[in-house]
Amino acid sequence: MNARVDALRDFFADAISPAGNAAANRFAARGGYQHLVLVGYSGGGTLAVLMAPKLAATRAVITIAANLDVNEWAREHNYVPLDQSLDPARQPPLPPGVVQRYLFGGRDLNVPERSNARYLQRVDARQIWRFPAFDHVCCWTQQWPQILERLDAQMALSAP
Repeated sequence: MNARVDALRDFFADAISPAGNAAANRFAARGGYQHLVLVGYSGGGTLAVLMAPKLAATRAVITIAANLDVNEWAREHNYVPLDQSLDPARQPPLPPGVVQRYLFGGRDLNVPERSNARYLQRVDARQIWRFPAFDHVCCWTQQWPQILERLDAQMALSAP
């Protein structure tokens, strides 16, 4: 196996190291942030889900086209298994007090919703938002203002 593949195998394990989580908690504390909303696109969504339980101020997690079952995603694409990486589908569910929204494009061939079935079976169906005309890239940026308005409205309803 080459060095690049070896590096990828444990990507999500290294990315949320204890030092990284401690730095994020310090950032929130120094800034006086009582509530964090973690938003991540693709692999950033994977990281948001993995980091959320480690950050004391996490109030919400929003993922966009995220691979939430890393091993299934790698299998579907015939990639080397990321067996050293943390995998959201194999972690405990997020705490019930964390608002969750999982956004998927109906035409996304990179991270199709079906590759996340194991993770999504344990979340409330209302937390899954589908955008049938979107793929992995199109049309998230163009539609983000409208999506953000909808998220804001729902977050206000979910306020403690």
